[in-house]
Amino acid sequence: PHLVNIQFPRKTEIDEVAIYTDFKLDESYAPHKIIIRLGSNFLDLQDVREITLDEHTGWTRVSMVNPDKG
Repeated sequence: PHLVNIQFPRKTEIDEVAIYTDFKLDESYAPHKIIIRLGSNFLDLQDVREITLDEHTGWTRVSMVNPDKG
């Protein structure tokens, strides 16, 4: 599993997360599942989005507007 950690120096509102994947280029690094967690530190992270990709190539855009409402 791989982890990408993005931290901001202060509370920041995020509307969307975009991730580019290319399964055909390198399937060993192309994710099959993406979980987005939010919190103020590592101890209070909560899963707010989970996306499953099946041999995906291209941009995956994930809306973060009202993440607790799906």
